[in-house]
Amino acid sequence: MAAGRSVGIVPVLIALSVLTHTGTASPVAAPVWEDDLENATRLVDVFPADGSRFTQLQVEQGGACALDHEIVRSGANSVKCVAPGVGQPKADLGRQDATSEIPSQPAPPRFGQLADQELWAEMWFYVLDAGSCEGLFLWDIEESVANSAGLRVYCKTDPGSGVDYLKMNSEFGNSFQPDPPFIQLPFAQWVRVRVYVKFHVLVGAVKIWIDDTLVLDATGRTARARRSIYDSIQWGITVNASGRAQTVYVDDVSIRNRDPGW
Repeated sequence: MAAGRSVGIVPVLIALSVLTHTGTASPVAAPVWEDDLENATRLVDVFPADGSRFTQLQVEQGGACALDHEIVRSGANSVKCVAPGVGQPKADLGRQDATSEIPSQPAPPRFGQLADQELWAEMWFYVLDAGSCEGLFLWDIEESVANSAGLRVYCKTDPGSGVDYLKMNSEFGNSFQPDPPFIQLPFAQWVRVRVYVKFHVLVGAVKIWIDDTLVLDATGRTARARRSIYDSIQWGITVNASGRAQTVYVDDVSIRNRDPGW
């Protein structure tokens, strides 16, 4: 995985056409943008001036992010995000492509009912065990023009079983809740989280996987408006409302606008 690489869509389509014509199995859809946090010696290195990698750093109310070399999923680097247990601090890194018009060609990220209608996002998290992750937000996709938080992957604790599980919060409709039995989000180990969203004001869809297990599969409203463009994504501690100090490591993130066959 190349650091901060935007992947051209045309070569992927050509390869797909050739393989389909010859009867060979279609390849997995390549990311339109990905970053493995390599080729960096300081955190500032993953925020280059050309905007090819991450473009946003959000640290509020005592939150902090730093390049880490000890707890890494691959290569030499990850990003360590820490947030105190008081207030609603934030410590995350993000990518934004904010313009007011829908372009003729998609850019990463640029999703919505009238832009790319579907999103597949993959990321790796290492969440330290704080006793509970209730109130910990790990991933957001936002509509920057409307300053709307949009959809957010959120950790919830089931009061009966004590299981910490992932759900999808919505800022403009009902949240998406998995059916029991809930699947525990593992702590103190690298976990691959995958997210799928079909954007629609009425009949959208969301899915979340933890490693290879589908833990949420739901339908409903996933866009604020028909012309909403979701152009900003954050990874890390996008909000810590848990009342506990939390630490999250992030590594190997990617965005796709074609089905990778998960």
